[in-house]
Amino acid sequence: MEARRTSTHTKLSRLRPFLRWFALPYIFCILVLAAACSSSTAPRTPTITINPPPVLSATHTTEPSPISATPTDTLPPTLEPPDWLIEENSFSINIDWTEDEIPSEQVTLVVPGGDLGYSKSDYPPIFDYLTWSGTRGRLFEIEYNGNLNLESPAIFYLSPTTDRFIAFTLSDALDLREIYWIDVQTRQVFGYDPPCKSITTIGEDALAIGPEWFAYVCDEDQTTWHLFSLEDPSVTTSLQLPFNNELSKGFRPSWLGADTLILNHRARPINRCVVDLNDPSEPVVSCQEFDPDLTLGRFSSDGTLMELRASYNTTNSHPQEIGVINTDCFASSIGCFPHLYPSPFGPDAGPRGVFLEDGAWLPDSNGILYVQLQSINSAWADKTYLWTFDLHQEKFAQIAYLDDPLVFYQDYNQSAPIWSPDETRVLLQNFSKIYAFDLTDNTLQLLNDDGGIAIGTVVLP
Repeated sequence: MEARRTSTHTKLSRLRPFLRWFALPYIFCILVLAAACSSSTAPRTPTITINPPPVLSATHTTEPSPISATPTDTLPPTLEPPDWLIEENSFSINIDWTEDEIPSEQVTLVVPGGDLGYSKSDYPPIFDYLTWSGTRGRLFEIEYNGNLNLESPAIFYLSPTTDRFIAFTLSDALDLREIYWIDVQTRQVFGYDPPCKSITTIGEDALAIGPEWFAYVCDEDQTTWHLFSLEDPSVTTSLQLPFNNELSKGFRPSWLGADTLILNHRARPINRCVVDLNDPSEPVVSCQEFDPDLTLGRFSSDGTLMELRASYNTTNSHPQEIGVINTDCFASSIGCFPHLYPSPFGPDAGPRGVFLEDGAWLPDSNGILYVQLQSINSAWADKTYLWTFDLHQEKFAQIAYLDDPLVFYQDYNQSAPIWSPDETRVLLQNFSKIYAFDLTDNTLQLLNDDGGIAIGTVVLP
């Protein structure tokens, strides 16, 4: 607030003594008013915009329906270091790094080397590296030091991302207690004790580590997702889902790039939310409700398209149509309809016992690679078919027939299929063997048959 002062000059010197005495009360009043104005001024606090709960429609159409994107309430970000950061001397785990010389490969695959639980008779959870040339060795072990007094300590959740971080939770059976993440390039370990009564009992639905942020949700309020910065965990923010607590249960997080959080619903696959963290102080939440006959797939490598499967009176493993939809549909439903094409994977197509597994976008986002398994009984598959779908030509093509049952393996938080640095090979694996399939000549190379599962990519120093 500005005060304008007007000075008056007079030549009547004989009046100056009287003017001074008459001015004193007015000066005193001005000083009192100025002090009152300054005391009422308070610093402004940054806010985070969230969405109000909408009324969900009971009808579904092929066109996705926007649920909510209008900010109303606010949640302030935490600017001071939170007291739930764990000091290094209070960690419940120790990381034992290998001292062996590691090959100087640019890209290394991290592989769990056995059971991820702890007991007196078992070795600690171990992690190996595997190079694209097939060299495998020990990277580190995770030892539990007993600080939490857990009856059945285990590593319940794993998430490698951004070629650098590996995140996991230390749990007692299904009760997730502490979050840890490892910077494999600096060999630093960070600990986080969430301010929750518990993190959800289905661990892969509760956590997601991204290139810059870690997201999690608490059991007691699953409408609110919390995030903290990996570079500086004292920087936190929150976002609100546009549902009540019951409808918010079961969303599974994953990351699309550094500032886009994807929330998929396990029980209601017609629902998906996209969170824009371009401005972390004001996350933008956009949710859509899709046709119940549509199964939502992965986002393309460039983030512009999403895969869809249409299964009318059949299952997701035998879709009658496959298509794509533009990701702009999450911000607006105007003119937003999926492009669907007849699929070769329907219930009456192909040999008996063949069912469609997962799909992986090609690195250039111009097509999708599909894995189709053939089962010899209700519990086991023994053959693998590989297909590609060319978006420009709008054609499906079978490119390989393999004797082993192989998949991309997505059990660890829906981790993306693992591509080689030159983007020409992709990992196909089961619990005993890990292969690299070359899309340039449709050949399969055995990388390792010592067991374990490749869970992601990291770059070692």
